[in-house]
Amino acid sequence: MGSSDVGVDPLPWSVHLRSWVLECVPAGGRVALLGREPELSAALEAVGRAVFQVALDAGDGTSPLAAEPSTEALAALARFAPTHVVLPRHAPWVLGTWLEVLRREVPGAEFLFGFWNACSAARLLAMLQGRLPGREGPSDAEVARLLQEHGFQVRQRQAFRAPPGGSGLAERTEEALQTLLVQLNASAEADLLFYAVVPAPGKVLAESRPVPGLLSVLVWGQSRARPGLLDETLFSLACQAHHSLEVILIEEPGAEGAREVERHRQLGGFLFQRIAGTLPDAWGEALRRARGQYVAFLEAGSVVYPRHYVRLIDALQRGSSAWSVARAFRATCLPGAPGDVPYIDSKRPFPLGEHLELTHLLQEPELLQALLVDRTRVGCFCLEPTSRETRGASLPVRLFALFEPLFLAEGLATCEVRSFSSEPPPAARPSPGFQLLVPLLALEEGLARAHAEGSSARGLRFRVVDGLNTHLRERLPWLHGALRSMARGLR
Repeated sequence: MGSSDVGVDPLPWSVHLRSWVLECVPAGGRVALLGREPELSAALEAVGRAVFQVALDAGDGTSPLAAEPSTEALAALARFAPTHVVLPRHAPWVLGTWLEVLRREVPGAEFLFGFWNACSAARLLAMLQGRLPGREGPSDAEVARLLQEHGFQVRQRQAFRAPPGGSGLAERTEEALQTLLVQLNASAEADLLFYAVVPAPGKVLAESRPVPGLLSVLVWGQSRARPGLLDETLFSLACQAHHSLEVILIEEPGAEGAREVERHRQLGGFLFQRIAGTLPDAWGEALRRARGQYVAFLEAGSVVYPRHYVRLIDALQRGSSAWSVARAFRATCLPGAPGDVPYIDSKRPFPLGEHLELTHLLQEPELLQALLVDRTRVGCFCLEPTSRETRGASLPVRLFALFEPLFLAEGLATCEVRSFSSEPPPAARPSPGFQLLVPLLALEEGLARAHAEGSSARGLRFRVVDGLNTHLRERLPWLHGALRSMARGLR
């Protein structure tokens, strides 16, 4: 399912395809090739794989004008009973049509196909510079969406990046621009892709648009050793002034948090879904199932005050920002008596000042629980944890890099992030090549604030020292004299 792309990759398509298929097909495999692939056929037969080629037309089978398989060809394909089917490199049918026909004719087979990513970051930059034409065919994001809509799961996926230098720009400039595109849409990283897919068990979940006004809150982290955590979180959600609410509970298989949810649903009337699994995979599944226009995140034990979400949503609706953040407390909890609910030992506000800075999000990754995202304004931006983390610790930083936040600086904190450790979690650490999109005006304002805060801090230190000096001179003149003599001796 691809087209030739001369000049992008030094290796020809056939080399990549042959390597991919040989890797996917084990000993004893039976491979059906749709269209003619003589080199691949010979390579498979050389390692003892049974091969059946399905002609697509009277020509060579690789023409863009190739026709769909005839009824007789499909019947012969079914009789061959392949374990793997390699889809044609050029095909008049869309990928979804191929998959549906093959699911019906050879339901037990694994389907292999490849394509050049139409929205590759490298290709897009080369197009902008006029060095390469636009690329026909699907994007990786389109293929992923199509597989979900048609009920297929990915067994294997192999991606190749384009070699550097395709845009003609300076190396570091090209790298920075490509990184920004990949941060916006992770599927832009790959240039050439190969997939191995099979029909997914169970019901096909068609992709649906986010429900306007609905807020989906992902809740995770219930511990059997510390009962009562989830109960307080759910009670705070049931009391929210924003009533269009969906709670998606992520818990380990065998947990019984759903019972607590049902009790609180009668009070709050919110929608409910349960995801059984472990992080980070269950997080991604929860986001795929979330139906809300807005999405927020809470760990079991943390609570939000009644007007927390309505304030965040109202602020977004009045402007054009993609996400908003409220002030929050960090509460340290201690376990109570066996079987009792833990109690709060201490509570402090997150030190955010009057402006939300990147350093705040780096140093305080728990602020993830104080934010809200409008999914209709972030495009294909990935809200799932990165490959190096189990929770979305870096999500606030990644959002900040591309979307200016709306910080609700006025008023008191409306979120309590609760933890059993007095020590905050490690600072968020984005990848070394992480890029930041900052307007010049925002940079200038940030530098001015930093300079003003530095001057204020120096002035405060001088005032404190001067006050202490006066106090010692008036109340303890003997100590004041001794300290002055000591200071002079050190000069």
